[in-house]
Amino acid sequence: PLADEAGRHVAERLLASLDGPSFELLVARALDSTGAQRALTRIVQSRAVEEAVAQLAEDAIDRLRDSQVLWSLIRDVVQSPEVSAAITQQGAGFADQIGDELRERSRDADDRLERTAWRLLRRRGTGGGEPSATGAM
Repeated sequence: PLADEAGRHVAERLLASLDGPSFELLVARALDSTGAQRALTRIVQSRAVEEAVAQLAEDAIDRLRDSQVLWSLIRDVVQSPEVSAAITQQGAGFADQIGDELRERSRDADDRLERTAWRLLRRRGTGGGEPSATGAM
């Protein structure tokens, strides 16, 4: 019992002395040492810390999925004028691309039909050359 009491007394005095500026200075000096930096690097890069961080991230993500605040935030973002404008602009750009493609295909089809028509007309021997700008032969 006497040894336990003495140990408790020493521990209490030690902990009391660790409170304050002298303890902060001691910790700051220890952290500035290369040995402490190597030890901290090893601790941070350890599998245990990696697994703990991964577990924390998974827990946070699970909590976020269940959070009404998150879904409210997502709803606000989706309904924002900026997002609506971006979607509209993207939709208009897509429609322009489709229109350009359709115009190009239509021109190609028109050209092919015109060439085919001229070939058919020449085979029948109905006329000399191509029609004039007015369409007359």
